[in-house]
Amino acid sequence: RRGKMSASIFGNRFYSYREAAWHKLGLVLQEKLTATEALEKVGAYNVYMEDIVTSSGMKLKERAILRSPTKDDPDTVSFGIVGPEYTLVTPVQVADVWDKAVSQPVETLGALHKGEILFMTTKLDNIQIRGDEVEQYVLVSSPMTGKQAASVMVTPVRVVCQNTLIAGESAAVERYRIIHDRYVMDRLSNWLGAAYHRTIEKAHALEEAFNILAGYSPTQEQIEKVVVATYPIPRATQANSEYFENMREKVLARREAVKDLWAGAGIGMDTKATKGTLWGLYNSTVELADFRRTTKVDAASYNALFGDRAKEKARAFEMALSLTKN
Repeated sequence: RRGKMSASIFGNRFYSYREAAWHKLGLVLQEKLTATEALEKVGAYNVYMEDIVTSSGMKLKERAILRSPTKDDPDTVSFGIVGPEYTLVTPVQVADVWDKAVSQPVETLGALHKGEILFMTTKLDNIQIRGDEVEQYVLVSSPMTGKQAASVMVTPVRVVCQNTLIAGESAAVERYRIIHDRYVMDRLSNWLGAAYHRTIEKAHALEEAFNILAGYSPTQEQIEKVVVATYPIPRATQANSEYFENMREKVLARREAVKDLWAGAGIGMDTKATKGTLWGLYNSTVELADFRRTTKVDAASYNALFGDRAKEKARAFEMALSLTKN
């Protein structure tokens, strides 16, 4: 489950260095590759923008982001509609910028859904949290939907259970919204290179924060603060009363599930670092986020890194860390 990517991989477009991912898709090689080489190996694809013209012949200022047909998906696919200020950065361009700005081989590279998100990771040095081994990766995500910004984050993975630990946004994520002009590629290259090095510095800060959590035994009141912050109950209105009751039950069940995991039901909750500590409680929220069931299989794994489940992990981390400062 390295990097926690799922079967929402586009076709078979996933490369991994030496080690197969849990979804068993893609290409596993024993040689290190640049991002450009890895993209070519798994299957580069064409993404472009096209003018939108109405049936009456009027040309709109908005444009469409499209993906050309591929051998495994013969239809042209729309990724989104964007305004005139949007500049598209294609998969080939992202790989090229990575190779020039970062100059590190990729550990994994893949495309998600229909190809609208390209991601790549490179590995950092492992860290030790009171004997608990944590692998660390720098993850770059480049959406091509017009709705999200490119991002760089640290994604530590706890070796004992392969949970992906998303920490607070201020500690782990940088995002860059691309501005439309002819210098976009230069700015993206400069930002990515600088963000990569800043992210490495943040990885060291995360190690210190994780060790603080591993040395702190929370009270019952503090446990409640973490689970309540992690899983807030949505506000009820007359219009959403049925939805509210349904969500309220789910939220309360998740709070209890996390406490059960922390009390010993979770994976690896018997180590020196996790047993009875805030590090263990945080890992319990991560385990629930990564592995709880859903009717949308693809969404669960995607959300573990980019969506609502990643936000749950971030809220748990921020609240847990704040308790150590009181």
